[in-house]
Amino acid sequence: MSAKNLLQKIFKKNDTSVTNTHSFVKRESRVDVLPLHNVSFNLKDPPHSTPLPIANLSFGGVGILANGVRGIEGVHQKIKGSLNVAQKDIGLELRIAFHRGTSIGCEFINPSPELRKTIQSYFDLELSALEMRQINDQELAKNLGESPHWYLGENNCELYLVEKNEKLASFRLSFFGNSIEYQAGLPLKYGFAVIDPEKESAWKAGDEVVPGAIKFVSNIGTLSPQLKKEIRDIISRKN
Repeated sequence: MSAKNLLQKIFKKNDTSVTNTHSFVKRESRVDVLPLHNVSFNLKDPPHSTPLPIANLSFGGVGILANGVRGIEGVHQKIKGSLNVAQKDIGLELRIAFHRGTSIGCEFINPSPELRKTIQSYFDLELSALEMRQINDQELAKNLGESPHWYLGENNCELYLVEKNEKLASFRLSFFGNSIEYQAGLPLKYGFAVIDPEKESAWKAGDEVVPGAIKFVSNIGTLSPQLKKEIRDIISRKN
């Protein structure tokens, strides 16, 4: 079952007729994907005059919001440019893994140690300053025996979880456009903000995102210590 079908949630005021037999509370669409702070891509081949915003960033690739870009032919095309992270430019080559509308998912080709170090520093700085707000639980639709909780922050960071019969049934966490999904009894699923939720991504996030995910969960001040521990344990086991 796709991530889109597994994780949908909706506010009560939008639709009170929704029923769901799964552990996830339905919604019509996910939170809008917005550009990350202090990150952009300067496209040089094919040439483009202005920096392009980045929707998600990982050690394996980036999601580019490429409105008005010419010369993009589609999947497997190689493009060149420089990634600007916190005012530091790093030249690189990318391979397009996904292209739909203005969203382009790209994987790094032979990423340098400098690139990885720069991305790690960005993650550390942004996570340390992250502030999350909790959506009022009473505003969320819920099924019998379920308790949904939704936390939102900037930089495409969110955590949505469902407790069922006082046990953690499922969660989806996203940070910098990278996502990890869990449903009790199933393996963890990884994804990216600009990748089609109905299709498998061309490159996979994995162990490399675990430290950032753990730090992200730990920094959500209004999340209970018990839920923090459960989510951290699940991510660490990578089951």
